[in-house]
Amino acid sequence: GSIPSEVGMLSDLEHLFLFENDITGSIPSTLGSCTSLSQLALSQNAINGTIFSEIGLLTNLVDFIADSNEITGSIPSTIGILHNMTRLKLNNNEMVGSIPTTLGSCTSLQDLILDLNHFQGNIPSEIGFLGRLEILSLGLNKIGGRIPSHLGKCKNLKTMILSGNGEISGTLPSELGSLSNLTHLNFMDTGLTGTIPSEICSMQKLINLDLKTN
Repeated sequence: GSIPSEVGMLSDLEHLFLFENDITGSIPSTLGSCTSLSQLALSQNAINGTIFSEIGLLTNLVDFIADSNEITGSIPSTIGILHNMTRLKLNNNEMVGSIPTTLGSCTSLQDLILDLNHFQGNIPSEIGFLGRLEILSLGLNKIGGRIPSHLGKCKNLKTMILSGNGEISGTLPSELGSLSNLTHLNFMDTGLTGTIPSEICSMQKLINLDLKTN
């Protein structure tokens, strides 16, 4: 079955865990009325439709996890209002459009995981404002353009995965060498050109560097 729209009447609801079921239909926009909600976990269902723009009303939301569904459409720009959100996990869906620049306002974000969708456009340089970001995983999309040098400002970043985005172009920014906490860097199967900057050797914690098929 689907998530009933009446769930929006639960004004004191803080945690909604519905993962690993057989839920179909779309996420009801009435969830925007659950302004106390801090955790919304909908992974591994058959949910379709788009993400409701009213998600911007959920200013207490910490975790939005909806991976492994059939969600379509783009990430609404209103998601940038969610300053308390630490995890956004939408991988393995059917989402399209560009990654909204407003994500740069989600300054509490630690995990941004959007692999296995159909996202296009460039990586927004505004992601460089996410000083707490630890995981940036955008692999297997249709993302293009140059890798923004501003990503070098994400000093807490531990994992960066951009593999499988064949439209990425340009060189590896030397600014990434300042990511001293990075352990995994995967740019396999992209369109990168040029040489590996010597600054990469400053990544003393780096365990996995994958640049094959470029």
